[in-house]
Amino acid sequence: MQLQASETKPEYRPEDQLTPYAEVANAPTPAEAAIAFADVAMSLADMPVTDPRTRDIVRQVAEQSLSADEAVRIRLSEIMGKWPSD
Repeated sequence: MQLQASETKPEYRPEDQLTPYAEVANAPTPAEAAIAFADVAMSLADMPVTDPRTRDIVRQVAEQSLSADEAVRIRLSEIMGKWPSD
């Protein structure tokens, strides 16, 4: 399908792709940046990070009080309804 004379092709602007990342770049703390990044990533997957427990885990990882592996184990155990055995 070709464009008609009256139709215009939308102008491509590279900065449009960076818009979601502005919130990440402008976050005041690493924890807020991690949450903003998780929001962007999950929004792209059409699953926004709205669960307070998920936000708390993201914050703890960002503040390095939890390792990423520990956070994944905790979140998976919540989803599965089981606690990790250690």
